[in-house]
Amino acid sequence: MGSCRSLSFFVPTLWSWIYNVEGFKAEHLYIIGICYILISNGFCFVSGFFIMPTVIPVPPSEKTNGKEASYELEHAADTNEGNKPNVLQSIKNGFNSPRLLEFLLLGAAVCLFMPAIEFVNKSQGDLLVASGDGGDATSVFKYFNILTFVPGPFLGALMDRVGPAIVMHFLHLCALLYYTSTVFDVYAMKIVACCFYLLAGSLCMSTVYCYVNKRFPPQYFGALVTLLFGCAGLISLINIPLYNWGLSLNTLPKEQRFRPLSYLFMGYMGAASLLSATLIYLSVIRPKRGYGEHITV
Repeated sequence: MGSCRSLSFFVPTLWSWIYNVEGFKAEHLYIIGICYILISNGFCFVSGFFIMPTVIPVPPSEKTNGKEASYELEHAADTNEGNKPNVLQSIKNGFNSPRLLEFLLLGAAVCLFMPAIEFVNKSQGDLLVASGDGGDATSVFKYFNILTFVPGPFLGALMDRVGPAIVMHFLHLCALLYYTSTVFDVYAMKIVACCFYLLAGSLCMSTVYCYVNKRFPPQYFGALVTLLFGCAGLISLINIPLYNWGLSLNTLPKEQRFRPLSYLFMGYMGAASLLSATLIYLSVIRPKRGYGEHITV
């Protein structure tokens, strides 16, 4: 899934090729937009038609015999009110959950990582250009951006073997190394930065989905993921004034005016790496130690 999401980065490049076709006029741009809407929504509808089950499967543990089912139907009206989910009670239980600290650490890591990844595309025209005639790596970056789907299957298989926390930590380190590489005013380091982004941007969202699915109750999956990415999206809005601030810096050479922002996002990803390392301890190391102690007893 993460690989397919990354493959979607190819879509804007495809549309740009169509837009630059000889004979295609600027006033025909709306045609590309309409075609994109029709094609994308058409595929979504067809996919949903095949994915949605016609009959909701019932786990064997929840199957009842005819007598028990009849009894439940007779008393459904009486128990319906008592079975309604209490939102306030669910929130209260969440604050009392032993996994609260783990969720807060995950949320903080996501809120640092997602803005850092989002800022890459916004600032690549400034961070990936060496001063003078040193070279411009943005022409290389656009291909790396499309190819971020390539590491997806391999990292996904690794995630199944070692857990999402370890892969998440690896992505955080790659993002940290991306911004570290952009600090150097050397064309070769700009290319190295593109290589690190190829890895960091591959499963940046899928690791969060997998972690929540594995470590938290499945009935709260939608609410937890929405909360995580909602907060990350709000914090990503800070990137707008940060980018404008970078444009306002008057430094020599001009191509290095975004270097302070590289240091800032290095701090972002350094903190995120520490948080994900803590998640490795909570989700991988500590359970193994507990399991080992249980076996010895």
